[in-house]
Amino acid sequence: MINFCAYAIMIKQNKERTGLITVTIADYTLEYINGIPYLMPYGQSVADLKKCVKLNDTGIFIWNSLSDGFGRDKILSEMCKKYNAVTPDDKTILSDDLDSFLDILTAYRVFERENDIITLPDNSKPHHLRINTISICINAPDEYVSDNFSIFRYDDNEDLSFDTFKDTVHDDITINITHFIPFFHRGKKQVLRTDELTLLEDDSFYICRYNKPYGLIEWHLSKDGRTCNMYCKRTSDTDSDKPDISEEIFFAIRTIFLYNASFKGMYAIHSASVLYKDKAWLFSGHSGAGKSTHTNMWKELFNTPVINGDLNLIDINTTDGIPVVIGIPWCGTSGIYTSRSYPLGGITFIKKDITDQVRRIDGDDAVLSIAQRMISPCWNTRLLENNLAASEKIAAGITVFRLCCTKNPSSAFLMKEEIDNEYH
Repeated sequence: MINFCAYAIMIKQNKERTGLITVTIADYTLEYINGIPYLMPYGQSVADLKKCVKLNDTGIFIWNSLSDGFGRDKILSEMCKKYNAVTPDDKTILSDDLDSFLDILTAYRVFERENDIITLPDNSKPHHLRINTISICINAPDEYVSDNFSIFRYDDNEDLSFDTFKDTVHDDITINITHFIPFFHRGKKQVLRTDELTLLEDDSFYICRYNKPYGLIEWHLSKDGRTCNMYCKRTSDTDSDKPDISEEIFFAIRTIFLYNASFKGMYAIHSASVLYKDKAWLFSGHSGAGKSTHTNMWKELFNTPVINGDLNLIDINTTDGIPVVIGIPWCGTSGIYTSRSYPLGGITFIKKDITDQVRRIDGDDAVLSIAQRMISPCWNTRLLENNLAASEKIAAGITVFRLCCTKNPSSAFLMKEEIDNEYH
């Protein structure tokens, strides 16, 4: 329990007050116990172990104003009337007192102020990346940025030098890493829920909450895909036996990136890929189908470099209608990826069998096969339709195969022969 007394707590904030507070009040209600006013948690707030708050008359006044939907400036104006504050000093005292109360309610997760200015850690700095045509700025301490991004940094890649782009490039995605702890989101629409996470949305944001957070607690992504705020524990507060926080952030950024990329006509397929005849050839299938085994056989038998061991991003907006595979840093556990891009030759969907057979597929079979292996976000009907439209365009620009195969080298020889016959 906390005891709030007006004028007793003076907390100075090192941030600008906007004058506008968008308030989502959690499960709290004003109750009296022996004539003494308390804010009492109920429902989800009880489950979240939130504390009750003891109020005085000023606290009651502010709480009732918040419940009525008043913004900060309106509440301050009414407080000045109530307490006859006419001098600048009187108004300053009331203003500080109001902010102190709001800060306490925020700290104790009584409500959230959705448009508060994000405060970054003191050792944050911008990390500028460029993945194909998408520019990303990650504002975070060094230890939160994965080494997998190294070849995509402006200043670490001769072809992507910061000097070349700094005057012309705008950030398509800005990601802010903060230690600010978010709150229970009342009234948000649940989009999906898994054992690992819960995805919520409102009119402006998608909110991803991790059900068992280690270092990364949650992120808020604007629906235009341009801004994401990630809320993390400090590295000193994370358990040494849990995943590295930079890796958690790295995989979370993948979702943010793929959401933004889909607006630009780039879609990701769960697949391994090899470079053959100066083109990227994708091998996809359900977990355990053998895509990694087949890809490795191509590397060993035909000396074909592996482009990416787990995920391939396809750009469908090309001038010649031939999709292009974009180099990205996400590659599952394979550790194999590149920053280079290649024309897409074809996609083969692999299925285990006791014999080796390959056939060409087209029409709805090809489109559906591509769409089912696509991992670009599909959170609503609009995104689903975009994914399907992209799958249709990909299928129309390449040859799609279905390979029922063993794990023997014969399957690789059969597939290579089919490709050679198709593209002689």
